[in-house]
Amino acid sequence: MEQLPEETRREVVKTSSERMRLRLVREGYDEEEILALNADDLLETLARHILYPPAKPIEQLEGAEGGAECRRQRSQNDVIENMKEGNRRERGRKEITRRAVAVG
Repeated sequence: MEQLPEETRREVVKTSSERMRLRLVREGYDEEEILALNADDLLETLARHILYPPAKPIEQLEGAEGGAECRRQRSQNDVIENMKEGNRRERGRKEITRRAVAVG
């Protein structure tokens, strides 16, 4: 993280965990591994990704590889939907807490 330029570091620190996870999964990182990371490890993983992005293979959209591409797109959509659902639950928890504090 310390190796990132100051401006980039500030941007990364401001980024929500959900957005970091989404970005990393979109870049090809394993969803389960990314979801298991705590906030500090997530920051470090994103910083490493920015500093040392993996080489992207040239993908052909023919035959079986095209099918793999479709499956990967569905998987990315599932990740996005799971994150949205998590965000909705988190907002609900915060609202409940806010109301409890207001009443109490």
